[in-house]
Amino acid sequence: MKRRGHCILGLVAALSLALLLAGCHRHPAVKKLDDGLFRSSAALTEGDLGVAFYPGSRQESSITRQDKDGHGQKTVQLSTEAPLETVYEWYRHALHAPLKTDVLAAGGRTPHAALAKIHGPDRIDVSLFVLGGRTQVLLNRVEGATRPPSAASTKEQHHQRTTRP
Repeated sequence: MKRRGHCILGLVAALSLALLLAGCHRHPAVKKLDDGLFRSSAALTEGDLGVAFYPGSRQESSITRQDKDGHGQKTVQLSTEAPLETVYEWYRHALHAPLKTDVLAAGGRTPHAALAKIHGPDRIDVSLFVLGGRTQVLLNRVEGATRPPSAASTKEQHHQRTTRP
């Protein structure tokens, strides 16, 4: 059971990276999408995410998505030559306890780790995996993750679900 969870976590991290990279190359600096979301590929800073970047890491890409209510998601991909376990321990310390998620799967062919922390109304996620011999770090801040949806957005989502063929 534990192994299955680790495989799913690794798959989620890999898919997140693929979506992040695909989104950054297709969109100009800021673009309004058909679903009312805004996307920006401008470089993000540590202050934007509320968590420090691993020392000596290189920022590979970043993306920001924002809905019409101003809630959004900011994601940065970093890479470093440091071992995954070292980066994991550094982020465990940098995020401070208590953590909502704390998983390390260092053994096997695809080492990976995930950390998550609730920070006020937001959630900060750190996903780690190895690609091309380098540790990849995905830092993700989901704004308003712990806020219940507004009545208007819940009604709109219900309307979309019930009117689609």
